[in-house]
Amino acid sequence: MDTNSSRQTKDQPTRVYISLGVVFILVVGGAVLFFWNKKYRKSSIKGQEFAY
Repeated sequence: MDTNSSRQTKDQPTRVYISLGVVFILVVGGAVLFFWNKKYRKSSIKGQEFAY
C-alpha cells in the first residue's frame, strides 16, 4: 500500500505533463492544419474562400 501511494504521487506530474503535451500538440496541429487548409483553399478556389 505504501509503495503504491508513493508511486502514484510520483506518476501524477508526468501524467499531467503528458496530457498537457498531447493537448498542446493537438491545438498546434489543429491550428496549422486549419490555417494551411484556409491558405490552400484560397489559392486553389479563387472567389470561393468560404466554401465549407
